[in-house]
Amino acid sequence: MNSINNPDGEFGFGTRHIDPVKAISPGLVYEAFEDDYVKFLCSIGYTTTELRSITGDDSSCPGETKDTPMNLNYPSFAAHVIENKPFNITFSRAVTIVGLPNST
Repeated sequence: MNSINNPDGEFGFGTRHIDPVKAISPGLVYEAFEDDYVKFLCSIGYTTTELRSITGDDSSCPGETKDTPMNLNYPSFAAHVIENKPFNITFSRAVTIVGLPNST
């Protein structure tokens, strides 16, 4: 690929933050179960119909979702903040070491 024929081609390879070889021995694992993803989808506004289309079962969202997307135990972080307003956000994640101690 070259930038003349395919200007966005460099994005097809990712940003090199992930090393596929390290996937064999990841070091840290973020546990997330089906219920965690259901809560996540509910927290971002999925309807029961949309949710069931994804899960293939009779999952449903509670009437009032008290969870927020930032609570998904996943190795990424995102938060909605208001421009020019101070904010203080804490992200909590639980991980399991599956590699050698002091893994990175």
